[in-house]
Amino acid sequence: MGSYSRLGSDAHILQQVGEAKSVTIIGCPYCANQSLAYDKEISVIGESSLGGLRGKTYVIAQEADRIKALLESKGIFATVKIFGLPHWGLCWQNGKDRKAVAKACEKSDAAIALSCFAGCEGIKSALPESFKVIPAMFNAGTISAYLSVEKGKVVMDKAKTKVHLFKDLKQPV
Repeated sequence: MGSYSRLGSDAHILQQVGEAKSVTIIGCPYCANQSLAYDKEISVIGESSLGGLRGKTYVIAQEADRIKALLESKGIFATVKIFGLPHWGLCWQNGKDRKAVAKACEKSDAAIALSCFAGCEGIKSALPESFKVIPAMFNAGTISAYLSVEKGKVVMDKAKTKVHLFKDLKQPV
């Protein structure tokens, strides 16, 4: 079970970037990747090798590259860093992971978080308080992705994946 997050608009992202001249786009390959794949109806979401110890994500990387091109079309230098194994994701960071996030952002004025809110907070925890971290995805519910690996490709079955939007979740009385 993970956080189901929806991507903010390009206008929102550009507004939040503001006067930054260089931006690092940081993507989380777990529930953010699954959320984007679900919304875009993409079934092959990545690759898995070495029994799952190595992986490559497709959907979050494609979105990061698209945002990078958008920023560069506006004269903003952008780099992309997708965190994955051996990292636990942006929401579960140890000291080594935080150092990797800080290193990825060391030449940037701001970071764009392609992650859930917890991942965005994880990025913030790795950086000075004054560093601008822009959330590009917004939590909308939970996702329980139905995943399988077929010939090294990670496949999400949308029909079996369950998304529960916060507005649909009812508290028992």
